Amino acid sequence: MQIKRVTVFILLVVISFTSTAQETIKGRVLDRNTRKPVSFASIVSPSQNRGTTANVDGNFSFTVKSLGEKLNISSIGYEKRVWTSTAGNNEILLEPGTANMQAIVIKPNDEQDPRALEIIRKTIANKKNNDPEELTSFSYTSYSKGLGDTLRKDIAKRSKNTIVGSNVDKDTGRYQFLVESVFEHKYKKPGLHSNRMTAQRVSG
Repeated sequence: MQIKRVTVFILLVVISFTSTAQETIKGRVLDRNTRKPVSFASIVSPSQNRGTTANVDGNFSFTVKSLGEKLNISSIGYEKRVWTSTAGNNEILLEPGTANMQAIVIKPNDEQDPRALEIIRKTIANKKNNDPEELTSFSYTSYSKGLGDTLRKDIAKRSKNTIVGSNVDKDTGRYQFLVESVFEHKYKKPGLHSNRMTAQRVSG
């Protein structure tokens, strides 16, 4: 009876270990044409309903239930790709997307909206009245994002046109980072402007 209990216990441990076994994969998302990193690409697992984001150099790590799990890799300006996860340091190439927008031509006798031309004429005629600075006062909040890439002058020639990864050598003197800022803008006649930074975050 004791032997049977030990066997059952070992079997339960093996089943528990198998059910919780996971794999951490690593990869780098690159532009297929230029081989440059695709910064902040999205990596999503539909089966787990969660994901992660690549860093400024296109590098990411993600935990999958098992190798072979399908992941959706996407970024603005690129075609979405379904990638099968594998072990090792993976390079994932994204194809640049093409956005073709159909041209819209507005005619005086446009059957869809015969008032279109009239609206355009009134907009032009009231351009001065709709100018924000013609108002007594107004305010708004803006968000800006910029990618910085610094390089020491003494080694600029040696490091020119090189892609620096996350494990950058200290001797290169090159650093890449993302700066996000939020500004509060205010205006009051006559010509009084106020621009104040309310938040900022630096990543990289």
